[in-house]
Amino acid sequence: MYMSNLGIFLATFFSLFLFRKIAKTINLVDSPNERKKHIGAIPLVGGLSIFAVIFIYLCLSPTMLVNPYIYIGCAGTLL
Repeated sequence: MYMSNLGIFLATFFSLFLFRKIAKTINLVDSPNERKKHIGAIPLVGGLSIFAVIFIYLCLSPTMLVNPYIYIGCAGTLL
C-alpha cells in the first residue's frame, strides 16, 4: 500500500513538469493583471496532472476501489 502511494505521488510529481511544459506551449496559463499578485504566467494544470495519474492507476488496477469507474466519472465531471 505504501509503495503504491509513493508511486502515485512520484508519478504525479513528475507529471507536473510534463504538463507545465505542455500548458505553456498551448497557453493554458494564468497571466497576471491588476487583481493578481503573482509575477509571470502560472500554468493551470495541477488538477489535470493529478487526475491523469489517478485515472491511469485506476485503469491499470481497478481492484483498489469497489467502483473505480464511478470514481473516475465523478472526478472527470469535476475536472
